[in-house]
Amino acid sequence: MADGKTIFVLFDIDGTLINAAGAGRLSLDLALKKEFGIERSTDVLLQGRTDLGIFSDYLECHGLESSPESLLRFRQTYLELLPDQMKARGGSICPGIPSMLAKLTEMANCQIGLLTGNSAASAQIKLSHFGLQSFFSFGIFGEHRRHRIELAEDIPPIITKRFGPDWETQQLIVIGDTPEDVRLGKAVGARTIAVATGGHAEPELRDSQPCLFLNDLSDGHEELVRLVTAI
Repeated sequence: MADGKTIFVLFDIDGTLINAAGAGRLSLDLALKKEFGIERSTDVLLQGRTDLGIFSDYLECHGLESSPESLLRFRQTYLELLPDQMKARGGSICPGIPSMLAKLTEMANCQIGLLTGNSAASAQIKLSHFGLQSFFSFGIFGEHRRHRIELAEDIPPIITKRFGPDWETQQLIVIGDTPEDVRLGKAVGARTIAVATGGHAEPELRDSQPCLFLNDLSDGHEELVRLVTAI
């Protein structure tokens, strides 16, 4: 790493670190039924979204107002249901993630964080299920932003508060499985890595023009090291 600069490697969760095998969708459906007595009758896009955006759309698409009170009820019930659904569905860690996180942890001047549409609470539930939570010392989460690109506003103050003001956006690396992850990284001047471990095909990910495209992170360590050391 040039000049001993700290490098901040920010990971998306769903489709990048883990595959929750539909546990999130099922928890949303069950929460909608439990709290409001409504069966989901329309698809709501989940990939590349924030929890606030997803919860709001779930309510509004079913004729409900996404008021603070309704959102709170929906979110709390979702979080109550999610751990059992994670256990029931099982899911899996995406290829290469354990070894990649272990290697990044060993790298001097490298801080590993989260950049996710999940709330801090749902991120903790999902990562704890797979024993990955201890790798991440900080995070930028999606409970207060309806649109994922808006997380770009949260990245600088969160990093500055935790690590101090002496850093530049070129020291950021964003890793995700959707074009929205790439666009978010670019919005803050970060270097971006797209991985095809979620639901997006290679052509779509390449069209978003990440700095690096990988099928998965199984063989991505050398590429990531080159990206880090080029900063």
